[in-house]
Amino acid sequence: MRNLGRVLPVALVALLVALQGAPAVPAGAVQLRATPQATLHLTVTPNRINEGRDVVLRVVVTGPGNKPIAAHVSVFGIDSIRQGIAVHGAVAFMVHASKLGNATVHATALGYGAATLLVPIVPGPPVSVAAIVHGMSILAPHSKAQHGSVGSDLLANYHALTGQKQLASLQARDGTLVDLNSNTDVLIKDPLHTTINGGELFLAVVHGTSSHQVQAGTALAATRGTRFDVQYNAHSKKFVVTVIEGRVQVTNAKKSTFVSAGQQTTVVGNKAPSAPKNVDVRKVVAWVRTLPNTTASVLPPNLFPTVLVATNTPTASPTATPTVTATETQTVTPTATQTPALTLTTTATPTATSTITPTVQISPTATPTPTATPVLPTIRIAFSSQIPSNPSAVIPGQVVTISGTGFQPAEVVLITIDGAQLATTTVLADGTFSSLTAIPSSEPDGNHTITATGQSSGIQLSTQLTVAGTPIIP
Repeated sequence: MRNLGRVLPVALVALLVALQGAPAVPAGAVQLRATPQATLHLTVTPNRINEGRDVVLRVVVTGPGNKPIAAHVSVFGIDSIRQGIAVHGAVAFMVHASKLGNATVHATALGYGAATLLVPIVPGPPVSVAAIVHGMSILAPHSKAQHGSVGSDLLANYHALTGQKQLASLQARDGTLVDLNSNTDVLIKDPLHTTINGGELFLAVVHGTSSHQVQAGTALAATRGTRFDVQYNAHSKKFVVTVIEGRVQVTNAKKSTFVSAGQQTTVVGNKAPSAPKNVDVRKVVAWVRTLPNTTASVLPPNLFPTVLVATNTPTASPTATPTVTATETQTVTPTATQTPALTLTTTATPTATSTITPTVQISPTATPTPTATPVLPTIRIAFSSQIPSNPSAVIPGQVVTISGTGFQPAEVVLITIDGAQLATTTVLADGTFSSLTAIPSSEPDGNHTITATGQSSGIQLSTQLTVAGTPIIP
């Protein structure tokens, strides 16, 4: 007890000193220690965006223990800001970036620290496949040739190969089209340099872009904003350049020559390029028109002219009787009372309406048929989105309409998703098809490729479809 009497006063003094130095706590209040807030974690695929191309950006948001977290996601630094809700920890956006730099992905969720991730916007691949007829192959360095498909990318030092009856179109980063004829081998050096090891290609260079060059053996063809055809025989070392529009410079160690529209030059081995000569360019590039892309439509309008061509310019006087020479590959059997009817294309503006009876030279049997504008094959998917936060995506099991144009009438079209058969349908007389089908409930979230292949024509076109959300179980 004596010791207890001595200890208690000391303890009371120490307690009073401690209380004087401590902050006052209101009655009934509970002091909480600050705990660090768990931060969200972001995963984005692909891990980079190609400049100038549409990309499906898939964002996954997770928390502690890699658990999916429902979060609000925004994407900045692209052409238009994208926002949505990662309902089950994942959300997909279709984005497009026209400038190099970074896209910023930002995610927030109640009770968690926000997360930010930068996705680099980099130059797109040098070349990608734009169209295929009856197949093609892609050969990467130190690899075996792989089957090519629409949308496949060709990087530096990749080969694009076509076999018998195969055709393909490649699109460079600046929009220039490189069409490949059958039995052709080209090597992609970069977006502006192509080497042809054998076969034939047609180059449609976009106006205003940098100069494009085609190498064959020891010769080089360089051009800017023009269209020309190149044929190269690796055995005979014969390099033939035919210019459709603009002007092309053909060079080797012996000489450099300029070839204008409608002309052709030939280089054999190490010999100097031949003097340019006029040729019928329509025959040279007739094969290009069978490709399902825009090359044929962007050719100069006078490349495939109508068969009736006026050789003089009438003055449009009411009494004028012009003499016209017409060239026609189809023929007509005229009767004694028949007066051939022609449509004259002239540079004169008539000042009066008159009846003109032209004198013609015909190789006759039928009324000339005007050249039809080719219908370019297309494919599209139509659907009513059931995902308000992501209107560009469909739910597994959702019914969509897959349609196309420009195919061969009455042919069967095979529709696949990532290579697996989805549906078949028959093309109508006008070259169109439409198929109502459901996306399989087992399809995983993400970006998928829908492909339509004409079983007779060999035309193959693809488009992208984003799948996201809770499956519809039938």
